[in-house]
Amino acid sequence: MGYGFNERARLDQGRGRRHARLGLFDKSVGDDVGYDFHITRANSWFDSEQYPITLEEWESFARGNQSLELELDSSITFTNFGTLNIYALKCDPSRDVTLSWYDFRIEVTGIQDIEAIRACVILAEALQANFLGDEGEKYLPDGTGISEE
Repeated sequence: MGYGFNERARLDQGRGRRHARLGLFDKSVGDDVGYDFHITRANSWFDSEQYPITLEEWESFARGNQSLELELDSSITFTNFGTLNIYALKCDPSRDVTLSWYDFRIEVTGIQDIEAIRACVILAEALQANFLGDEGEKYLPDGTGISEE
């Protein structure tokens, strides 16, 4: 299900923010629903359209990347973009991180630990992009998050 920005912001208020801001990731993060991450070439995920990852570029990258697997039974449909694929990044046998293109960036959900962050930073670097949290913190290859504030 897709939400507009204002709907998503209301849903996400206060959920998972503390963990991401402090760089604290442990098994409890899975209980904090609603905190998303973004792969974008912009310094702020709000500006992704100015530094786009195109849908065609993402699909080509995702299909050619051995660490990503197309979720055959899942997709997202948007009125302005149509039906988009969802890809899984296997982080452990019981949990996948999911990645999907939206609005010139890659939306990432299901992060539960620092290893998943590190794997996503590697994907972002391969796309010459940044791996950012909802609050704009940028994640480094060692999994730590830094904020511009």
